[in-house]
Amino acid sequence: MEETEPPFTSEIMNKVMPSRFRMPPIIQFSESGDPSEHVKSYCSWMQVQSTIDAMMCRAFSITLSGSARSWYRQLKTKSISSFSELNRMFLTQFISGKKSQKLTTHLFTLKQGNKEPLKDYIVRFNEEALLVEDYDDKMTLSAMFSGLTEGKFTFSIGKNPPTTLAELINRAQKYTNAEEFSNSRRNIQAAEASSKEKRSRNEEPQTSNKKPDDRVPRDRRLSRRPEGKFRSYTPLKTSMEEILLDIRGQRLLNEPVCMKTDVENRDKRKYCRFHRDHDHNTSDYVDLKDEIETLIRKGHLCRYTKEERSAKKKERPSKVMEEHAKIRTIYGGPSGGGDSNRARKAHSRSLDPEHYVHLTKRPRKELRVSPCNLTFTEDDACGIHHPHENVLVVAMTIANHKVFRILVDTGSSVDIIYSEAFKRMRIDRSYLRPMKTPLHDFAEDKVISKGAISLPVTAGEGQHQVTLLVDFLVVNVPSVHNVILRRHSLNAMRAVVSTYHLIMKFPAEGGVGYL
Repeated sequence: MEETEPPFTSEIMNKVMPSRFRMPPIIQFSESGDPSEHVKSYCSWMQVQSTIDAMMCRAFSITLSGSARSWYRQLKTKSISSFSELNRMFLTQFISGKKSQKLTTHLFTLKQGNKEPLKDYIVRFNEEALLVEDYDDKMTLSAMFSGLTEGKFTFSIGKNPPTTLAELINRAQKYTNAEEFSNSRRNIQAAEASSKEKRSRNEEPQTSNKKPDDRVPRDRRLSRRPEGKFRSYTPLKTSMEEILLDIRGQRLLNEPVCMKTDVENRDKRKYCRFHRDHDHNTSDYVDLKDEIETLIRKGHLCRYTKEERSAKKKERPSKVMEEHAKIRTIYGGPSGGGDSNRARKAHSRSLDPEHYVHLTKRPRKELRVSPCNLTFTEDDACGIHHPHENVLVVAMTIANHKVFRILVDTGSSVDIIYSEAFKRMRIDRSYLRPMKTPLHDFAEDKVISKGAISLPVTAGEGQHQVTLLVDFLVVNVPSVHNVILRRHSLNAMRAVVSTYHLIMKFPAEGGVGYL
């Protein structure tokens, strides 16, 4: 089948194509997609190459397929003289496929099911929050809190309410981890108790219809104290109860295993501060004794031990104290020279003053911006309640997708796109470049990225905008944000961040842009 003549004027068709022109790697549009998102994605890729208007007109047809391609063939010859005219006709034809954005109030309709695990509810809530356009951190926090079912977790956050959504999700993740750990320990202990009971039944003859435990008086059963996992324990200067009260807020202890005794049969005369419930005293709980001994052997809690043990422990390096001195941030990844050891070593040698003479004098490529001064006044903080502890979260256009909840993190060494946001961009995964360098201290773990990809990022609007190509790492971990923008990208756009004013300013062709 022969291709019809293009619908463009002779002036557009006579323009010479750039020699280094590359087609944008975007999914072809058919009648089922969002036309405005497709045009934005196409324009972002073409603007990075500084393509002329005629080239944008002639290359647009390659991004169409199906009925959209048929519509293009039916356009009249020499009827279109600019890309803006082609864009208007395209949006008018396929306006029915445009997606509708959800409001923040939609999140208040999400409720946790009676038997739905907390982890599943958090994942489901985050998926719906990605569809919200007018994102507000405090309203989203209230929506997630109102959707939780009553339980130990809601009681915990009711006593100490979180101030940000990130803090709430972080506490929920720790709670689910502790819950899964407690369940696994409880299952193991139940299996061991069942096997012991079977062995005792096989060894001892049953002479009556009474249960095996009924042969032993209750007072004797309560007087038996289980043995700990250590053969010897460090002598303490004070009681375990006082130690527990001192260190409870430091999050050094694991959550206690749930009591197996029925509530009606618990001894109300005894109280355990670790369980915060009746049936036994704090000093009788062997698991707490093992926890304290473990911390002492790691070099912790030396001030509670007697002189001879304390002197020995002071010689050992305190691993737990070292961990408390760290400030968690995101570092690692392909920064500082590249993804291989060879590239990073070459980058380090280039920073040596002895090697400066080998550097070329070619000027670096600069952004086209107007010279201006970036200043902040009290007017920039209008509408912000001080003092505050909010982080700077902005919205930018990435690969022609309007992306909200972008965290501006001046302490991060890598630009990150979370997998849920990357999935919604509908970019083919074949464009991801493999990366071997992991990220460290990311949610206190080592994370291997799904790959790297270069995407155009546009900050600002109209004449007060700037566009640059950013290398992102795609990671698959839960997060309340869609993207993290690192300090290198902020420096590339010459941006200045003010956490007091919750604003970011940068020079643009038309003056000062801001987010």
